[in-house]
Amino acid sequence: MDRLGYGRTRGRGTSAAGCRRLLHSLRRGPLLALASSVAVVIAAAAPTLAEAVTLSPMPGTPDASPTTQISILGTSPSNIASVSVSGSLSGLHAGQLEAYSNGQGASFVLNTPLTEGEEVKAVVELGEGAVIEDSFDVAHLSEPSPRIEAPGEKPEDQEHFVSEPSLRPPKVKVNVADPSLKGDIFLDPLPSPIIHVGNKLLEFEPVGPNGLMILNPEGKLLWWKQFPHGYVGSNLELTSYEGQPALAWWQGTATEAAYGKGEGVIANTSYEPIAYIRAGNGYEADIHELNITPQGTAFVEAYGSVCLPVCSPSQPPVLDSVIQEIDIHTGLVMWEWHALGHVPLSDTEV
Repeated sequence: MDRLGYGRTRGRGTSAAGCRRLLHSLRRGPLLALASSVAVVIAAAAPTLAEAVTLSPMPGTPDASPTTQISILGTSPSNIASVSVSGSLSGLHAGQLEAYSNGQGASFVLNTPLTEGEEVKAVVELGEGAVIEDSFDVAHLSEPSPRIEAPGEKPEDQEHFVSEPSLRPPKVKVNVADPSLKGDIFLDPLPSPIIHVGNKLLEFEPVGPNGLMILNPEGKLLWWKQFPHGYVGSNLELTSYEGQPALAWWQGTATEAAYGKGEGVIANTSYEPIAYIRAGNGYEADIHELNITPQGTAFVEAYGSVCLPVCSPSQPPVLDSVIQEIDIHTGLVMWEWHALGHVPLSDTEV
């Protein structure tokens, strides 16, 4: 972590005013996009241990990843007697059962990927409880959107420090300082995007390196985490992890189709990373959402670009919004939901 020699670093017991959702409403372009504003509602619908056992990918999912695991949530791992997974093209799959750290279930991790376009049937036998069956289809994958390349800088809009010349955060001006504010301001500043209609949805004119920052209420820079060229950060906020106060943020790259490819980070009050949160099943976590729960799990969002069943100029790829609950300790996917299985394509705005 980068610290400013003249300032102080804060991470303990502060309150935050966030200015974090620059790309939140920018899902527009030639891809058929399924809105991810359902994330909060769907996250609340994830099953708990007291409810019925749930399998993911959820029954009827039309575009599961070929590298998906079979997530079994809502029973003790010791109660899972057997798991059978069979693809209509790839046949029977062997795998290993890996338990979640909170004891609420386990994932059956396949030894070999499924085949694109095939139908899959999973059967889970429990020691106590009924046999559970799941069926879903595997996606026909399309080429992912390229990441944004944003050359150039604006030195006149950067802060410069004699003691740390490599640090170049953007200048931030607070027009009206409120003396009653007692907390600090958490920011993940990005330059304003240039929005196009076409394959390249977003462009940026960067001020300089991207990063994360904490300001005091008057706008004085307290802390700056600078990323290498091409990387951005988002969702910087206070949280708790394993009963201790912590910081969390997302870091990665942004694509021309306005979604991100990256990971979540949890840091202690010394700003040292202590855990990483990565989407599973072949996806990369998106820039827009990172929600850590007191139970040691995290809800993340990801995007999959798929063909139905082929992609062509008249049948563009569909950008499906995927929500996952991740077991932070193991990295296993505990639960997964696909918008494409629930939201009609006729409801998309693009």
